[in-house]
This record gives sequence, C-alpha cells and structure tokens, in this order.
Amino acid sequence: MSTNPAADPYGNFQVLKVTPNGTLSVFAGTGDFGPATPGPAIDSRFWTPHQVAVDSANTVYIADSGLSRVFKLIPVTAPSAPTGLVATAGNGSASIAFASGYDGGSPITKYQYKVGNGSWTDATRTSSPLAITGLTNYKSYSVQIRAVNEVGASASSTVVAVRPLYEAPSIISVSQISKRQVLITWALVPDSNAHGTLVAYRGKVFLPSQNAVIRACTLAASATSCSVGGLTPGGSYEVSVRTWWQLSGPSSPIRRSLHSTRLSITLN
Repeated sequence: MSTNPAADPYGNFQVLKVTPNGTLSVFAGTGDFGPATPGPAIDSRFWTPHQVAVDSANTVYIADSGLSRVFKLIPVTAPSAPTGLVATAGNGSASIAFASGYDGGSPITKYQYKVGNGSWTDATRTSSPLAITGLTNYKSYSVQIRAVNEVGASASSTVVAVRPLYEAPSIISVSQISKRQVLITWALVPDSNAHGTLVAYRGKVFLPSQNAVIRACTLAASATSCSVGGLTPGGSYEVSVRTWWQLSGPSSPIRRSLHSTRLSITLN
C-alpha cells in the first residue's frame, strides 16, 4: 500500500494483490493520489491507503488515512440470468425480448442464445431484443439466453418456445364503407413459389392492442380485398391479413403465414 508523497516518496497510491501461486497484480488504485471515485477500484485514486480488511463475503475494505475514510469494494460476480423472455416469430427467424438482471457489478459485454440442445452463440446485440436467424419455418424451437460480463456467463434463462412462419402479405389500406363495415386491401403475392401453393387470404379485425379476433373474412388466392361487417359505429379497431399455403401435393398440410402489420381505423 502506498502513502502520501510528502511522507513517502516511494508510494504509488495503489493496493496490490498476490495470488496463492505468487502472481502480483494491481487490485485498486490508478497510481495517482487524490480523492477516491465510485466505480471500478482499479480506476480510482487514493490518498493514503493504509489498511485492508476482507469479510466473509469477500468484500474488501480499504482505509485511507489521508482522507479519513473507509472504502468498500464489492466483489464482481457473474451476472444474473435474464428474465421475462417473450419470443416473436419471424420468417425463418425469431426475436427474443427480455429483462436484464443484475450485471454482477461489471458491465454486460455480450448476450448469448442457445437453440434447443445446441451450443451457445454470441448475439449481435447487447440489449433486448435478440435476433435469431437461420431457423426453419413451421418447426418449433426452444430458446434460452444468458448474459456475460468480465467474470463469466450467467445462469441460463428459462426456456421460451417459438415457431417461425412464412412472411406476411403486405397490407395496403383499411377504409370505412359503412357505419358498421370496413374494407381491407392488400398486395397480391405469387400463388405458387418455394412455400408451396397459396390457398387463401384471411383478413382479421381486432380490438386495439388485443389478439382475439372479433371479425374475419376469408377469400380465394386471387383476391386483393375483403369487407368485414358487424362492427360498432364509433368503435376503434385494428386489422391485419395473413395467407394460407399448401406446402406440396393435395394431401400435404396447409400452413398459415405471419400476420401483416396492423392498421388502425375508427369508425364514424
């Protein structure tokens, strides 16, 4: 430990650490004297670090006689696991939103995800949500994520399930055609491609920010619009469109696409 340069010209204003195998390293202090600052101990200055104590939780206390203070150094640990995972299906992909946990006293350097029993993969983002690509549509996956700091990785999060679907059609507009009726219009998509054969379109009406369908219309693969009635005059609604595909021959399963982006309308 170092001292005030006026009293000890050889002081370096640092606390050093020696490991059981004899490795010496700087534990705290920049090497400059001055008032201590909160944050990583190795980035702080000291005036006259005089005594060191360690409690049963490995918390380190440094008494600085030059400042007449005792500083507490909380040990850095691995972060806690992310919580509240919500998976949103994409076209051959998934988006995983989550809440960050305690960072362990050190900034999170990256997040990782694991699909099924696969290996941990570094995510491209260091905040929610995380994007996972290269998935197979209509296949169900289980996903976990974890946080990593300078100490290591957190425990795995709980598992969240996701099932990617084909891309949604592009919705163009929604307009009112009577006090109780709206017209939903969308862009026609090719009726046969790598997905299989397009079977039908389905327009859906929701209450704002809700997922329960209150009205719907189903039309043939050549349609580009549909009308939906039975609505309440003055009511506010959201609409979207999705497609239904037959993957291969007549006996193959029929699969739905993702919902299009929702459009809002309030009836007069």
